[in-house]
Amino acid sequence: TLDRTAMTFSLNEGYLAATLHELALYGGTGTGRVEVDARGEAVRVAHDLSLDGVAVQTFLGNIFGFELLEGSGQVRVALEATGRTQAELVSSLGGRAAFVLNQGAIRGVDIGGLSETIGAVMRNELIQPGARTAFNGLSMSFEVRGGRAATQDFQATLARMRVGMVGVIDLPQRRMDLRFTPRSS
Repeated sequence: TLDRTAMTFSLNEGYLAATLHELALYGGTGTGRVEVDARGEAVRVAHDLSLDGVAVQTFLGNIFGFELLEGSGQVRVALEATGRTQAELVSSLGGRAAFVLNQGAIRGVDIGGLSETIGAVMRNELIQPGARTAFNGLSMSFEVRGGRAATQDFQATLARMRVGMVGVIDLPQRRMDLRFTPRSS
């Protein structure tokens, strides 16, 4: 979903290249380049975007169906995929992505509940659809290969703790394997 945008593009025999000089989307601004090459049997799609002030939940939800992060901040995405179907495109996805959010929340889990009491874990109150973990800062980057996004540098600053995370988000299988390391601050 784009708001005000200034771009130049070239379309020639199944190849589209668009340079986004001025981009307004999801409450933020940015620049970038998008290429779609449909000249062969498989389509190649490449994005190289640099965005600031973007509402991350809506942005990631519309692109990847991932709506667990709330907040706005900086997004850097350089991804490429090739395939004949959506499944092939997702399975071939590769590149890098990075996010820096100043304030927001992680939806579906209450990490702060763990610091309050182990009883929350015993009562299964830590992970719930309506749970939220508010943060004062969050940053992470991903290396993406074969539709799997791996991170080793996730850092979130919560009210009374800092949380690190390493893990893999497997887009083709729609699974996450994440390990959190909370530390009191």
